[in-house]
Amino acid sequence: MKTLVPRPCHQLQAVLGSAVFFPEQVAYNLSISTYWSQQERSLTYSCIVSPQNTQDVSKVVVVLSQYQAAAKSTIAGCKFAIRGAGHTPWAGSANIVGDVTIDMTSIGAVILNRAKTAISVGVRGLVTGGGVSYFAPRYVFVCDQVVNYEIVLANGTAVNANAENNSDLWFALQDGSNNFGDGTRM
Repeated sequence: MKTLVPRPCHQLQAVLGSAVFFPEQVAYNLSISTYWSQQERSLTYSCIVSPQNTQDVSKVVVVLSQYQAAAKSTIAGCKFAIRGAGHTPWAGSANIVGDVTIDMTSIGAVILNRAKTAISVGVRGLVTGGGVSYFAPRYVFVCDQVVNYEIVLANGTAVNANAENNSDLWFALQDGSNNFGDGTRM
């Protein structure tokens, strides 16, 4: 049976090409199979977008925002979800039924500074969800160690949020999940 694909998926494919996967493709099924919980794996969506860098994330956000703005006057807009590593156990936390999932697993390179005292990695749900882990009693919450977030806002603009710049956003990201933008680096 052929799956009907909403227009945003085709617009995303026009912008990002092979970084957009559909239900008939192996990459789509591979992405679904890597969710930690069965509840997350049970949901299916129209397409998966796998951005490779901050610029790709910005393009995705711009396309989805434009679609949302155009759709407000006619039909319900396209819903989307942002997936980090896919470890949240309840269905719908990192994917969405029938619409677009932005799979951030391709953005995850670890970069050390010259002194090897700070790292830059892709942002995942653990970090923006407060950072509670088994190591928290010994090493504090993960979010307490973040000195800078690079985040793509709803208009597609990439900004840095830290104690000096966009400090209110930096504070909100420490436990705000992906409600304030799509994190690409920390």
